[in-house]
Amino acid sequence: MKTVRRCSDPDEVAVAIVELVAERTDRDPLAVEPRLGTVVDVEALATVVASPLATGRVTFEYAGCTVAVEGDGTVRVREPVEATDD
Repeated sequence: MKTVRRCSDPDEVAVAIVELVAERTDRDPLAVEPRLGTVVDVEALATVVASPLATGRVTFEYAGCTVAVEGDGTVRVREPVEATDD
């Protein structure tokens, strides 16, 4: 199961996020809800990746997963850790 992808083209970031979340959650990419654009500004993510000076990371929750997009174009997807009552 893939959970990391490197995007050299900023326009690929949104597609990579949806495909990785779909794979991680065993869903068809077209069935992933909500639509990515309702959760995060996809143009802003592409801008982060397109900037040659970007060194940060944007992290957000999407469709039951935690998504991190790094300035170098790396997209990481993992299922969120559930809190326990201790």
